[in-house]
Amino acid sequence: MSKFSVRCVDSEASLQISFEYAHTGCEGRVFNASRLKTEEVGTTLYRISQNINKHVNKTAKKRKRTEETPDPAVTMKVFESDAITQISDNVPLVDALKHDHVVLIEAEKFLVDLNPPSCSKVTIPQTAMVGFPIFPKLETEFCNTNESEFLWEKVKYSDADDTSKAQKPPPLEAVERCKVGNELVFSPSNEDLGYRLLLTCTPKHGNRSGRPMTVESKYDVTAGPGFCPFENRHLYTQRETEKGE
Repeated sequence: MSKFSVRCVDSEASLQISFEYAHTGCEGRVFNASRLKTEEVGTTLYRISQNINKHVNKTAKKRKRTEETPDPAVTMKVFESDAITQISDNVPLVDALKHDHVVLIEAEKFLVDLNPPSCSKVTIPQTAMVGFPIFPKLETEFCNTNESEFLWEKVKYSDADDTSKAQKPPPLEAVERCKVGNELVFSPSNEDLGYRLLLTCTPKHGNRSGRPMTVESKYDVTAGPGFCPFENRHLYTQRETEKGE
């Protein structure tokens, strides 16, 4: 069953909704909404369904529908965890969208996932050098970094054809891609020279998983500077000073 993610924290007056839906004949799209917790669930569902209908109708017009084809009207309902007992439209949103409740969009069921592990931002250095560890910066919520999954990959792209400055350069095509690590920190080696690095973070907490997020370095891995001056100095400072020294 697809997930209907709901972020709801006590210190905020609104809650955030996110889900991916693909109507018949349309490509899948992620829909997001921020609504007051006290709003009636019927009002929220109507607003979201209107957004879905706009997307569906826009796609249908691009396909040059005939005038005889009626505009689709997507409907939404919320049920308790038994998927049988429908929740009244006048129930406050915060009480209707409880964990494991079921949202029905047309004939497709979505399971309400309350405060799932999430990763809002992942950044890695845009340049990487052999022998220098890369420590990503993460912005997460409702997750445990020690339990989360990290997948490092290296990718090589084909050379892009020369184009004039007036033209948009064509997208690069990956000709090689393979896994190189599964820890939080990754140190490029000589085998990674000339490759770009990709990191995919899957936030987790216990047996719950959030939506993966992937980030890619902007430049290829380059050779390191070799032996650095600070490494010489560290030879004389290998022991920590005692108290009072």
